[in-house]
Amino acid sequence: APFARLMTAILQYLSKSLPSICLKSFGSTHTTIEAGGLAEVTLLRQIDTINVGTPVVFLDVRQREVPLDVVRQTDRQELIEACKELYRKNCHRLQSAGVCDSLDVCAIAYFYDVCFGDADPATMTSSLSTDARPTPIHEQIKMLEQHHRRGDVSFLPNGDKGHELPGATTDQINEVASWLTHETFRNFWYHMPDAEERERSGITYQDFYGEEYKCFELCIKFLLSHPSFHGVNIANLNGIKKLLNTLVKLDRLPTQNSLEATKLLQQAWNEYDIALHLASWYKRMSRFNYWLYLLIGICIVSLTTLNGTFLQSNAELARNVQHSMFGLTLFSSFILTIGAYYNPTKRGRQLRASASTLKSIIWRFRTRTGEFIQASQNPKAADYALYNALSEWRRELIAGTDLISTSLKREYGAEIYKHLQHDGELEGVDQLIQETHKMRELDELGNKIAILNRTSKAASRRVSALGMGIVNGSMSRGSAKVADEGSATEMAREGGAAPMAPIADGRGALVGDHGQTSMRRGSVGAEDTKRELNELEKRYAKMTAELKELKMRSIDDHQSPVRPIQYVELRLEVERKFYQVRIPRCYKWMSFWQFVLATLSVASAALTYTESLSQYVAITSALAAAITSWGAYDDLGRRIERYTNAVLAINDLISWWDSLDDVDKASVENITRLIEQGESIINTERLTWLMAAKEDKNQQQKGNDGEDQAIKNS
Repeated sequence: APFARLMTAILQYLSKSLPSICLKSFGSTHTTIEAGGLAEVTLLRQIDTINVGTPVVFLDVRQREVPLDVVRQTDRQELIEACKELYRKNCHRLQSAGVCDSLDVCAIAYFYDVCFGDADPATMTSSLSTDARPTPIHEQIKMLEQHHRRGDVSFLPNGDKGHELPGATTDQINEVASWLTHETFRNFWYHMPDAEERERSGITYQDFYGEEYKCFELCIKFLLSHPSFHGVNIANLNGIKKLLNTLVKLDRLPTQNSLEATKLLQQAWNEYDIALHLASWYKRMSRFNYWLYLLIGICIVSLTTLNGTFLQSNAELARNVQHSMFGLTLFSSFILTIGAYYNPTKRGRQLRASASTLKSIIWRFRTRTGEFIQASQNPKAADYALYNALSEWRRELIAGTDLISTSLKREYGAEIYKHLQHDGELEGVDQLIQETHKMRELDELGNKIAILNRTSKAASRRVSALGMGIVNGSMSRGSAKVADEGSATEMAREGGAAPMAPIADGRGALVGDHGQTSMRRGSVGAEDTKRELNELEKRYAKMTAELKELKMRSIDDHQSPVRPIQYVELRLEVERKFYQVRIPRCYKWMSFWQFVLATLSVASAALTYTESLSQYVAITSALAAAITSWGAYDDLGRRIERYTNAVLAINDLISWWDSLDDVDKASVENITRLIEQGESIINTERLTWLMAAKEDKNQQQKGNDGEDQAIKNS
């Protein structure tokens, strides 16, 4: 329908620029797929909302008293069956009172917790669990392949990785959806006054509801299987607040990459490690050749000086020195030939610049920015964009260079691959999981304390109400009823357990001293609750003190999607630390060489002043020229300048990001700005010296051309 398309387009437009969350509770209107687009209260509207990238949260407002033997189930299927029985009993209890359970949204939220959590309202099940274990690339590929073969969604985003039970499989989700649909419409059917008459005429509730039945079942299957769907109970208010705060900060990242994307990342890291390995090898070769060439020049000058000063009287030694000088000259020519053949400087810089570009592509894909933005209509678009970017990078790597004539694409050993593409384990994962579990335990303890506080207050009010109704050791039937019904309503609203009604005999009078007994029982219960609350608060204070200095950190597994806060920690801060370590090191070397040059200048002046030693000025001058040439090659001054500018730019970018509030940090525009500017800073630093080398070469070429032109003109 045009209206449905309009609403979907509006949601899609707004969700791209603003963080959005869809909350729903109580019940929904049952409709068919064809007519559902016109109704805002149907489950189809929530499906449309999810499809445009907005997370959906169903709130369960019913009080769920789950026995411990159900919560402590060790098998997912057994937990599902036990909770089905509890749900069926609750429905029968409502039917006995002449009421139909019409809160299907609450039921879906409840069975979400049953399928992926522990069915305990005091805890929260979420695909946004912060204790997801970082996984190396090779292990991630193996697990994804296994789960794809099994058709299992327990490893997919919905699984509560903090819970000991695996998430429900696809078959279990489908079975729960079918069963819940059956129970929901069967309850509606038997609540109709003419249901028995219709059954006698051969009409079943499946026939009566028809397409509505099928539509409702499909909606439940879709919601329970989707990573952007969440179901929580309002008894866990702290958990709901935490979930909503997390959702509003989301940048529409998938919880994990697909199998195809993970394999592409494996290939990309392979290419990066190979390019960086070859770049490092060419860099060492270039520096060694240049250093050796300068050393040979110094040796030739030194031998020439010594030969003219001391060796004229010894003809044989002078002849040997001449042979050595000739050999050094030939060796120098050989080094120049090797350098011209391998061209290590140009190849090394080209490979390093290409590796930096590829790493930037990987980070932009993992953060889903630029051309890798996640499209709600086409979830595979980012994977295809990564393939295209990787293919284009491979073509540009060898374009306009002689790398195609090298052994670039040979097979390399396992030690070359540094990002756990094929083997290896991440360091610090176990400690991170333990710290995360402690934080999770602290949150759940805080939730229990909050629930007990509300229960304790409600129990105190109930005891006060009972005490006011007692007169001379007795209570009237009306006052007892009012007190207990009022306290029951209060307890239900506060999230506690509703009290039992007073016991009366056949004449309507209270049996014995039930009023005083109820008050004493309530007082004892309140004291037990208060005692338990004090113990939990002491435990909470102790754990808070232990975790006070704990700073949650991230571990880069080189394949998981990265949120902006993780990008700052794993990318920007790591690069900033790299530059900050290099700056003092480069400055010390530059200062050292400047000191050596100053010393050689003083030595040359002293030798020139001393007539008997003036011939050695050639040696000191050769040393000074070699050091100057090495300084120009190493370019320490420019490196310090580039590193300093990069650190300043990163500091400014991080300061800008820290100045944003949570809503602004969830904006796609701000996230894109953070990632694009961060990668631009890093790549600019890496590419500056490459461009500087090209400019120096061009200026040198222009100088040579000018000299040739001057010679021709003369």
